[in-house]
Amino acid sequence: KIEKNADAQLGRSFEFALPKEWNRQEQIQYTTDYIQKTFVDRGMCADWSIHDKGDGNPHVHLLLTMRPFNPDHSWGVFYIHFITLLKFLYPTKSTIQNQPIFHNLL
Repeated sequence: KIEKNADAQLGRSFEFALPKEWNRQEQIQYTTDYIQKTFVDRGMCADWSIHDKGDGNPHVHLLLTMRPFNPDHSWGVFYIHFITLLKFLYPTKSTIQNQPIFHNLL
């Protein structure tokens, strides 16, 4: 399936911070695990890089496809649950308080 509209959204980019207390190997391991479990295991393609200029602000740049790959290697349906993933990436205080997965962040 191909996108036919000139303004079709093929991907979305994000940034998220990493603890500066973690060494580079911990940052890479966490980022790899998080992206694999949250996006790639759901069929999405992800491209990411860690930026750290030594200014105390290590962070990840992440680019995700808006459609997953199906097991037969065809493109899947537009990822309608993308809003759910956004809430996971950028939780509000009420989301954190009401979801057990975020409790270790409090």
